[in-house]
Amino acid sequence: MQPHPLEKIIGPVEPFMDQIFANMKEAGISLEDVNAEEIDHIGVRTVSTEQYNQVYSEITNSELVGLTHTVDIRGRKVTTFALLEFFKYKDFKISALELLEPAEGDAGYEFGPQHIEIVTKKSLEEIEQMYPQVKWKLARPESHNPELSTKFEDQTAIKFHPITLLNAVRYEIEHGIESM
Repeated sequence: MQPHPLEKIIGPVEPFMDQIFANMKEAGISLEDVNAEEIDHIGVRTVSTEQYNQVYSEITNSELVGLTHTVDIRGRKVTTFALLEFFKYKDFKISALELLEPAEGDAGYEFGPQHIEIVTKKSLEEIEQMYPQVKWKLARPESHNPELSTKFEDQTAIKFHPITLLNAVRYEIEHGIESM
């Protein structure tokens, strides 16, 4: 498979996705069991504000992204990019990229793809109950797009949401939400 042009900026996606799927298999998590509708984006970590600014600039100037939206989450910038050309992995077409500036206290992360987010038809509570062996974290339960996540030993993570990131971004723009 031909690498996506953004991989020159963010690093290789296929080995990252292979690792995520291996981690999910080891944890006993099945996308079929959770009624996953799509993997809607890949989250890319940066290790410094300077690196975040550099990568942000490279992606923005690449002409490979459309809608761009930045919000403040936990005191750091998180930018969503709508991809004009999807990332493809197995049968999945991934439509967005999320770029994360490091938050205060973040440690142990390297630059590159770090998480995927999965839109599911099941409630987050159902998923949590389906996999009691997994250490889950529920974030923003009262928000327009709550999140259920788990981090694996290699610092990669999966996150479940009821709506896509791009739909969440549209909601945030319509409602003037700039921080969470």
